[in-house]
Amino acid sequence: MSLLNLFADLEPQVQSQGGRYVTVLGEVLQQMGGRLGFTPSGEDLEGFAQSVGDWKPFPDTVQALFHLRERFDLAIISNVYNHLFART
Repeated sequence: MSLLNLFADLEPQVQSQGGRYVTVLGEVLQQMGGRLGFTPSGEDLEGFAQSVGDWKPFPDTVQALFHLRERFDLAIISNVYNHLFART
């Protein structure tokens, strides 16, 4: 299983339990480590959580949002810290 597939498998399960996304990502990385035989450090957990600000949107996201904005008022509902979301 690739890292991306493992993340895609674990993230929705952890996310369904609620909480801030940085906490969700920390738990996902812990579980990934358990499955792959490593223990992430506190620095690893923090770095992974902060990486959200560097994630790029899916290729169709921006265009879809512009299209939707023509007909609807849009709002963001997220469990990501504002400073991380602002970087995306």
